Amino acid sequence: YIEYPAIGQSEKRLPEISPLNWSENFTLSDLLELICALWDSGAIVNKGGTRASFNSIVRGFEILFNVKFKDVRVMKYNILNRKTKIACFIDRLRECYVDMTVR
Repeated sequence: YIEYPAIGQSEKRLPEISPLNWSENFTLSDLLELICALWDSGAIVNKGGTRASFNSIVRGFEILFNVKFKDVRVMKYNILNRKTKIACFIDRLRECYVDMTVR
């Protein structure tokens, strides 16, 4: 026979640990640069289709890549106020993508 949980009882599930990790060859600043661009573009939305908050996107990436940002606000400020090499990681991604398309 089937047994149903009692009213008020909820099934508790532990969060799964992502099998993905951010490479040691790249910095958390690289990842945050990507997150800033994705957030500003509006490419990531909530379930309801509204623009996701910056903090929720950061948290999602922390879970996805098993990382933890220490002080996101300071890191974001430093990334957005660079004077040289403004988008070094995104520029590198673009170069990789262009190279991949011509192979």
